[in-house]
Amino acid sequence: MNVAPTGRNVADAENSGIVPLILGITGHRNPSTAHLDQLSGELARIFTELRQRFPHTPLKLISPLAEGADRIVAKLAVENGVGLIVPLAWPADICQEQLHRSGNRGEFDHLVKAAEQVIELPLAEGITQQSLAAEEDARNRQYQQVGAYVARHSQILIALWDGVVKRDGGTSRVITWQQQGALAPYAANLGWLDKVENGPVFHVHTPREGETDQQAAVTMEVRYPTEYTDMPQAEHDFSRLWGCIEEFNADVLSDDRAYQQQVAPRKDWCIPEDKCPELAQPLSMLLEAFARADAAAIRFQKKTNFTLKALFLMVVVGVGCFEFYAHLFVDSPLLLVGYIALLFGSICWYWFAVRRDYQRKYLDYRGLAEALRVQLYWRIAGLTDSVADHYLRNLRSELDWIRQALRACHLVSGGHQRPTSVSEDKSAGIALAKVFWIDDQFKYFSDSAPKNERIHKQCTLLSFGAFWSSIALACILLWVHIYTDHLHHALVVAVFVWATAAALQQEYAEKQACSIQAKRYDWMRWLFHTAQQETEGLLKTGNNEDAQSLILELGKEALAENAEWVLQRRERPIMPPHTYAPREH
Repeated sequence: MNVAPTGRNVADAENSGIVPLILGITGHRNPSTAHLDQLSGELARIFTELRQRFPHTPLKLISPLAEGADRIVAKLAVENGVGLIVPLAWPADICQEQLHRSGNRGEFDHLVKAAEQVIELPLAEGITQQSLAAEEDARNRQYQQVGAYVARHSQILIALWDGVVKRDGGTSRVITWQQQGALAPYAANLGWLDKVENGPVFHVHTPREGETDQQAAVTMEVRYPTEYTDMPQAEHDFSRLWGCIEEFNADVLSDDRAYQQQVAPRKDWCIPEDKCPELAQPLSMLLEAFARADAAAIRFQKKTNFTLKALFLMVVVGVGCFEFYAHLFVDSPLLLVGYIALLFGSICWYWFAVRRDYQRKYLDYRGLAEALRVQLYWRIAGLTDSVADHYLRNLRSELDWIRQALRACHLVSGGHQRPTSVSEDKSAGIALAKVFWIDDQFKYFSDSAPKNERIHKQCTLLSFGAFWSSIALACILLWVHIYTDHLHHALVVAVFVWATAAALQQEYAEKQACSIQAKRYDWMRWLFHTAQQETEGLLKTGNNEDAQSLILELGKEALAENAEWVLQRRERPIMPPHTYAPREH
């Protein structure tokens, strides 16, 4: 930030996570001056309530700083410690004298200096520097582009509006884009069946200056996207979405020692420390976000794997206790108590893990981390595309929060501007992406594919070994029974334990899905190997544009592979094994 932060800002920074909640602003350029105090109170209440609901989530306001509503809310945001992001209608060095549109130029310049981020939007197709300076229609097109940009990136849109829909009204148009989705600009070319993301509008009823309704009180209502007919359902869905972001931010602020020790190595693994000075601050922010998301994913992966192993172990030991009690130590009720305690304990442990969301957090944070890594290397290579437009398209209902988080991180790390670092030299950025992403991922998949295949074979051998052992022991049991006309209880226990072990081993192998993983990793190994060779050749010939296209396509493939992995894992939730019911005797 270019101005000294207040004490409140510092406190917020210390308790805020890495994924912000993005607020947008639209409204009249001539709101009633008689209502300014009421407006200020209502806006301060919105900021306060959002902070109370999401104490670990930083608030950011995206405001184009047009005269009137945009500047009123921007000033209040800065005063209340809300980060300010300013999208300029065109680059500052083009037609600078008209950039602030109207109103006090000094006020505009002061707020630009107070902003955490200033994003210069490019000229729309067909607009030149000369036409921008000479034609009001060209400038209006650029201002419409800003409105679409605000709607596209706002999770919540604050509208200081009188509620009157006008045919050419800029405010009502932005509100419509927020509720129905703004496809352009800065959105991927989506297909007919793709749903454009949208969000709610906090409509603060605001009379215009000179209107007869000067005594009306300022009120606020929430307008949800037009596809919702059930308002409680809409409120629930968006509260859940923002709640997931808040939960993630709280987790990345954890003082868990093992987690904190993982952050620096994950950052160094992605981009070595000696290369970090070459990164501009926006890229450093993306790197920090990736490292913390990755470390959080590892933390919950360990909890998930430990829970799964513990559940299987408790069931195996519990079943063993029951069999020993039933056949060998019928006078030892403690074994029966052990069976009951272990199986009941496994259920309690399972419900504890479910309530703590270990597996859901592991999968969600892993998906977020992988997408952030792709975003980082796209930006390093000079690409400005947002991964949010390409990730998890087939899981819209459950994982919207990840795309919202990705879009927010993309915005606060520079939006659609190329970072001023290594990416100024395209070949340097592409070479960096090749070495630390393409080469590294090729090595990772080359090692992981045979490793997963090896684990799958080991699990299969153990399962078959236990299965055939149970058959062999059953044959021995049959022979002993025929020969002695007596049931050998120790052999009965052994047969059952080996058969149970075979079934549990098979169930555990299915949970791990190593065979599917090995095939997928082998495909990704081949993909990154091809990209490795092609990128090296394109760099040698200086064909940077084709190299960027290749990196863009490779990123989309990596995102698709990770989305499939997330879906596959979500279909295999952790739970106690089903093979533990005692047999009738």
